Formats: sequence, structure tokens, C-alpha cells
Amino acid sequence: MIKKRVKTRVYLSSQRKELWQNLEAMLQREREMVVELASGAPEAAQKTAFCKQEIAKLREQVRDLEKGVSRQRAWARGKQM
Repeated sequence: MIKKRVKTRVYLSSQRKELWQNLEAMLQREREMVVELASGAPEAAQKTAFCKQEIAKLREQVRDLEKGVSRQRAWARGKQM
């Protein structure tokens, strides 16, 4: 197994943190758009669709970035997969 350098781990950690924050912000924005849609805002449907597309993109980026992280954490805890 190839060990990652400290700088690489720190960089990837900051990238994961940023992506999770962006994802949470977009999920909150989607919830707000659902409320506006229920209240009859004119462009809420388009904004909600945009939020869903962005959420899908962010989730894919998070999944790609976290590939192997859960397996490594399980190994570090001593659990077998």
C-alpha cells in the first residue's frame, strides 16, 4: 500500500471538508426552494431543479474524493472488511 504524504492528506482533507460544506449549503438551499415553491414563487421550480443538479454533481465529487477512505479508516480501527 502506498502511503500518502502529509501535504497530500491535508489537501484531500480540506477538499472533503469544502465539498461537504458546499453540499450542505446546497441541500439547505433546496429546502428553501421547496418552501418557496409551496408558497407560489414564480421561478422556484427552475431553481429547485438547478439545486438538484448541483447536489448530484457534489455528491459524485464527494464519492470520487472519498474513494478508499472508509476502507482505510476501517483498517485503522482494526475491523476486517
